[in-house]
Amino acid sequence: MKVSVHKFNPRALQHALLGGVVLAALAVTGAHAATGEPMPMKDSMFEKADTNHDGMISAEEFKASGMQGKLFAKADSNHDGMLNSDEFVKAEAMGAAK
Repeated sequence: MKVSVHKFNPRALQHALLGGVVLAALAVTGAHAATGEPMPMKDSMFEKADTNHDGMISAEEFKASGMQGKLFAKADSNHDGMLNSDEFVKAEAMGAAK
């Protein structure tokens, strides 16, 4: 009986590991897309601006983060006086467009 011996291929291992990482990232992204929740971003601008860690950005926190105060009212689409993460991203985009 002949025994087949396979040579170790580090390139194949790299491809397999990379494929696993990509699949895991897609699974996480897909799960957030399905729930409609934004992807959490550790150390994001939103988290840095949210100094009291309540999950919302007040006008004071917004100005303290260095953003232009007039963008706050434009980005506050539900007019509750606070910015959620989606509204904050909108404000960042408006600020970057200027």
